[in-house]
Amino acid sequence: MIIVKLQGGVGNQMFQYAAGKQLAHIHQTTLKLDINSFERDPLREYALQFFNIDAEIAVNNEIDELTFGHQIHDRYRKRILWYLPFLFPHHFRERENEFNEKFFRLNDDIYLEGYFQSEKYFKKIENKIRNDFKLKVSLSTNQLEIKSFMCCNNSVSIHVRRGDYVNDSKINKIHYVCDLDYYKRCVEYLIEKVSDPYFFVFSDDLQWVKDNLKISAPIFFINSQINKQAIQDVNDLMLMSSCKHHIISNSSFSWWGSWLSNYEKRIIVAPSLWNRNSKKKNMIFLDHWILVKCG
Repeated sequence: MIIVKLQGGVGNQMFQYAAGKQLAHIHQTTLKLDINSFERDPLREYALQFFNIDAEIAVNNEIDELTFGHQIHDRYRKRILWYLPFLFPHHFRERENEFNEKFFRLNDDIYLEGYFQSEKYFKKIENKIRNDFKLKVSLSTNQLEIKSFMCCNNSVSIHVRRGDYVNDSKINKIHYVCDLDYYKRCVEYLIEKVSDPYFFVFSDDLQWVKDNLKISAPIFFINSQINKQAIQDVNDLMLMSSCKHHIISNSSFSWWGSWLSNYEKRIIVAPSLWNRNSKKKNMIFLDHWILVKCG
């Protein structure tokens, strides 16, 4: 049995699931999900229920058997798990922003905690992950019309993440906010590389985008509710993946929107900086991305 802790928004949950699924595949065992964090997070919901995932919900006694130190402040708990892992072999805590090759040698009956934001954690079962992240529920008639239009044009998604990146001082200390110049440079690049592009904007601050981002090409604004309602987030992500090309922000949400795209010749333009704490190229980056200066 592999248990993975789910936390954060849709994109984070998808990374956590994918890593857990890889380890469960190695051991040919069951993957279970710890969704308790959402009881304490008013801004996030368990979102994977809307996908075609293959996992069970872990019960508390299963979680308690494998985990260490919930009563200890997380600042100290994570350091114990990092530096003295042999003391708690059934609880693996990821080191932030560091891909760990030892992950694949972890034993069965283990609890996984972290963000696991690298394709390397699940690349070997990519086809399985793509199938698992198909929708169980249907898009609305309006969304299906938008999707059809995306598929018939040289569609380009633009994801503008602001929200808590701007308004939450703690999060702002970790994440850059992709500035207006970044998006202008990305748009100029895509206009040069793609014939007759049609841009589709996804954002948690659409009014800011409408007021500030001026594009000399057709543009359509997706009226999304990012971080407000899980089913809306998932539907928006599926729409984003229907675009042929992508301008992403430093957000796991648009990472997955571009990754799930099936268009073989897709161009993905991404910010050259992902967060403020990484001292080297972030493990979330993909080799085929076009990196554009940000910040």
